[in-house]
Amino acid sequence: MRAITIFAMAVAMLALLTQCKSTKEANKEGDDTIRISQAPEPGMVVYKTKANYRKNVPVMLSEDNSKVVSYPAPKDLMKDGKYRYPTELTGGYLLDNKGIDENVAFLNLTYDQYTKIGAPLTASKIYELILEKEPLVEMYRCGRRSDYDDPVAVFNKMIRNDDFSQCKKLK
Repeated sequence: MRAITIFAMAVAMLALLTQCKSTKEANKEGDDTIRISQAPEPGMVVYKTKANYRKNVPVMLSEDNSKVVSYPAPKDLMKDGKYRYPTELTGGYLLDNKGIDENVAFLNLTYDQYTKIGAPLTASKIYELILEKEPLVEMYRCGRRSDYDDPVAVFNKMIRNDDFSQCKKLK
């Protein structure tokens, strides 16, 4: 009986999904079709740290820094066969390519070391590996990646002019 219920739910979901159209398709047709919206594009984060943690693995801590709330799977540190290190900017600033926020901490493991760990680590083990719990000097959220044709040039100019007025200061 349980298998029949699960099967019926799966069929119902499939029927619903086949009736859905993307927002672009629905807007072109001007109909009242159920719309599936896209997730918002992640923001551009520019930051500066107390020391050089560029190759250290970032993790997210709770507001009080007492526990790890998010950490990457080893495969998340790579894209197209290359490590997703932050992009170096002028003046020691970095442009995030991973998805960090003001609750970032860095492990005492590099991307290379972390991706070679065989078994998955627990959040408590990750917490034990933290090198620096409060590494940030400054951090800004500066719109979406699609807002910039050449974000490195724009952010380097902001840094040289000490003008982050287009950005939201996070720290």
